[in-house]
Amino acid sequence: MTQPPPRQQPVDLVLDEIILASQSQARQSLMRQYGLSFRTMPTHIDESPWNHPDPARRALDRAVAKARYAMTQEAAGGRSALIIAADQTMALGEEIFDKAQSRTEARQRLERLQGQTHHLYSAMVLAFNQGEHHGILTTHTDTSRLVMQPLDAAAIEDYLDCGEWQGSVGCLRIEGRGREFMTEIHGDIATIQGLNMTWLLQWLHQWHPQPSHHQPKPLSLPLRIPYAGGSQAHLRT
Repeated sequence: MTQPPPRQQPVDLVLDEIILASQSQARQSLMRQYGLSFRTMPTHIDESPWNHPDPARRALDRAVAKARYAMTQEAAGGRSALIIAADQTMALGEEIFDKAQSRTEARQRLERLQGQTHHLYSAMVLAFNQGEHHGILTTHTDTSRLVMQPLDAAAIEDYLDCGEWQGSVGCLRIEGRGREFMTEIHGDIATIQGLNMTWLLQWLHQWHPQPSHHQPKPLSLPLRIPYAGGSQAHLRT
């Protein structure tokens, strides 16, 4: 009779630092705005293999791939860290968009989106690396609905000149001049910028409780997280 595999023993994670697996200036700004100490790690991966037809799943798959890349890099250095990875895709009807690679592609993107309602799909992954242990702790996805006002060719060219389109899946940045082109924004602003900070802080504060009658305290390191394996971190009761 085949014996079931032994259950993985819980591991007490002691994570000395937070790594943002992203070069995005918007994501870095959000982390600083909310008082989180971190360092950045560029994720040099080819995103093209992760092209699931569901835009939310595509964003999540790519965020997981970035987290796994960061875990591999950290394992080589023997560090102990919480890793934050994120990705976004955008859809107009059945058409899914990735980041524009040229001004010409950005112009075509804005011409398609102007005057239209489109959806932004955002994914976040929290992972860890500690000695021989590493894995995905939890994941999260969001959907935002955006409505762009009609734009003529001159307005599009003027916006392209400012360079905000670079690195943005929608070729607009609502934290910059792009916000003036939106007539409706249905979704969390920070999430649209790149990170759902409300969800992230709620997750982190499981391990760093905030007294309700006090001002929030800066998140202290190291983070101590009981981990029982699988895809989620398990709360201790």
